[in-house]
Amino acid sequence: MKKALLLFMACLAITETSAQSTIDEVFATLKPNNSMSFYTINSNIYGLDYADAIVRKYDKEWHLLETHDAHQETYNAKYSQSASQGSKYNSELSKYQLKEWEDREASFRQNKRYSFSTTNFNEFWQGDESKLYYIKQTHKMFISSHSVYKYGDNYKGIEGEISSTSNYYQAFVTDFEFIDWDGNKIQTIILPYYVDYASPQFVNVEDKSYIVIGANKIYKKNIPEDWELHSGTEYNIEDREVEPDVYHHFVFEYVKETNEVRHIKTFTSSKEDKKEIAVFDLNGKQLSSPQPGVNLILYSDGTSKKVMMK
Repeated sequence: MKKALLLFMACLAITETSAQSTIDEVFATLKPNNSMSFYTINSNIYGLDYADAIVRKYDKEWHLLETHDAHQETYNAKYSQSASQGSKYNSELSKYQLKEWEDREASFRQNKRYSFSTTNFNEFWQGDESKLYYIKQTHKMFISSHSVYKYGDNYKGIEGEISSTSNYYQAFVTDFEFIDWDGNKIQTIILPYYVDYASPQFVNVEDKSYIVIGANKIYKKNIPEDWELHSGTEYNIEDREVEPDVYHHFVFEYVKETNEVRHIKTFTSSKEDKKEIAVFDLNGKQLSSPQPGVNLILYSDGTSKKVMMK
């Protein structure tokens, strides 16, 4: 109920007054448990931004005009590999013997997702659809762990030999791409590390605009993409993490005149030091303190939260 009230107030804060029945009809079309934001493209068109990065555009009467998927792509990724060596008992020798390796693989399909920020919508895009930009996270699969299992002492003849191995993989963010509404790449934003989880935020400081990418775990760019499936050497990606237990922030300046994004700073903070660093209204205007209505709170770890103030 609280979430529904928050979304309803967010809608009222951005759009012009609409009949309650019309608003109810719009919310009836939304997927449950998805976060979304409202924004104005121009005085006649409104957009709805979903957590799945699919934007749906409506006119003032909330008639659907366009469903825009930000040019997402679907790709196949390898989730896990496993290999096992079966055994057979040799009665003449009174011991077990190994069979050939049997390999298996599991994969999944995933969309390359785009982030669309409404934090500073007016500042960045000023109601001009030609200036609408997405940030696309480019993911790549890397090996997360290689586990090894061996035969016990009750398997005479092959005790201590490998019985099975497993490789598990996870997607890391390797870089970001600045994409316009039509799917054209403006620029690739290169991260100094591979990132387990990253969240981009748009921040204005005086007359300058910045993109702050908050990262949870980071890894140097020499981590292996794969591991020999039949190897007896254990491996775990967590051993390669750079500076565990801190948040990492990569700050990029956005130069509006040239559409250039350039890295200017990297800093870290303890997970216990999470603080509020800025407050914005739903139109992207920075506030000196939270105001009545819906406020967007930006935290030092790169996360943000919408808060209703009475």
